[in-house]
Amino acid sequence: MIKFGPPETVPERYRGRHVRVHNPSITVVRTSEGEVAELGRVIAAKLRTATGPTALCLPLRGLSTLSTPPSYGNGSPSYDNESSPSPVPVQAAGTAPVPAVGAAAAGPYHEPETDAVLFSALREDLRGSAVEIHELDTHINSTAFGRAAADRLHALIEAQAAGGAMRATA
Repeated sequence: MIKFGPPETVPERYRGRHVRVHNPSITVVRTSEGEVAELGRVIAAKLRTATGPTALCLPLRGLSTLSTPPSYGNGSPSYDNESSPSPVPVQAAGTAPVPAVGAAAAGPYHEPETDAVLFSALREDLRGSAVEIHELDTHINSTAFGRAAADRLHALIEAQAAGGAMRATA
């Protein structure tokens, strides 16, 4: 998302896009596939400059509350899916998940195909680097993502404290 101030501060070139007024002081615009590809390249370039062990966790089911996938039968955002009878598999790039009967609607910026462009740019530009990439079949706001990211950070800290180097798995 691109963040602006009040709605009147959104430049004309963005007004034809999906614009969401968060509150009177914050307006957001959904990024395009071209913008997220460039963002992926910029993030990858910054990660490549790291001098120590580095890991990147990718939440394959969404990057913000506004990009929440549809719930799968429990009527609430599907961050954790504990009450769903079975987890929903990751969908192929360019396809949207099919919610269960009675499921809540997706967030207004739920665009798995746009997120896939970001992830692809990150993978491509980090190929051959020492940066570990961990792809997690969950939403960024899920308990599972938080735990996995914290566990990875803890492992990196422990390895660094022990004087060991982490092996890249990208």
